[in-house]
Amino acid sequence: MTVTRRQVLATSGALGAAGITFTGAVEELFGGSEPAARAAAAVGGTDGYGPLVPDPKGILDLPRGFRYTILSREGRPLRSGQGKVPGNHDGMTALPGRGRDELWLVRNHENRPTARNPVPAVKGITYDPAAKGGCTTIGLSGGKVRTERVAIAGTAVNCAGGPTPWGTWLTCEEDESKAGTNGYSKDHGFIFEVDPYRGRTDAKPFTAMGRFQHEAVAVDPHSGIVYETEDAFAHPFGLFYRFLPRRPRAGSAACTRAGGWRRCGCRACPTCRWCGRPGPASTRSSG
Repeated sequence: MTVTRRQVLATSGALGAAGITFTGAVEELFGGSEPAARAAAAVGGTDGYGPLVPDPKGILDLPRGFRYTILSREGRPLRSGQGKVPGNHDGMTALPGRGRDELWLVRNHENRPTARNPVPAVKGITYDPAAKGGCTTIGLSGGKVRTERVAIAGTAVNCAGGPTPWGTWLTCEEDESKAGTNGYSKDHGFIFEVDPYRGRTDAKPFTAMGRFQHEAVAVDPHSGIVYETEDAFAHPFGLFYRFLPRRPRAGSAACTRAGGWRRCGCRACPTCRWCGRPGPASTRSSG
């Protein structure tokens, strides 16, 4: 059995219990130089990087020459002392730190009401105390974990999201439960912004970007337009939207906070859920 790039990425994505980094031949895995590729082929054959070597610890089997480092493990104490490391790791981003060798990892926790290890509720950064999702951040310096803390709490089923051009993370709720259901005290189905640099985040939803089962977002660095995908489980299932900011100041969070227009970009959708007309259609929103 040989390992492909897709197989390695799929394996790493399935390890929700720990944050893991790869070292060794990573540059070859993601398209290294031709000499490096030839060297890898000489070791592991003409396809892939050779067979997987069983991990004696039973965590992650890798080809020979690769190794991993566990940065964080579900259920262990957070370095901040705020509680336990939450579970159900999902979407994540890596943002540059202030120094040359500093890096911030911001990770989602796709926790539902039955989650075993919820994101600990922290005063000032908790949206709905009854919800168990949210984000945590890991601060790295020189490849070593220096900090680990809650970034936002009280959100629901944080699935994917997307980094912004100004160095923050937009985390998306893949849930549209209303207050009073699942024990929630507030409506869910929104996008929230996480700022790892300040260490504190305003737990306020971007309501202008719509309330639905969000999947991922992408921000155009030139126009400030935010593209949003939906992961719905009922007809017409997921749609594709774009948010047209009222103040499209690229490089500033103001373009997402000032409200704007949301447009359905799926022509295959027979009826736009926002206005009841055939798509594409748009609605103006604020907040």
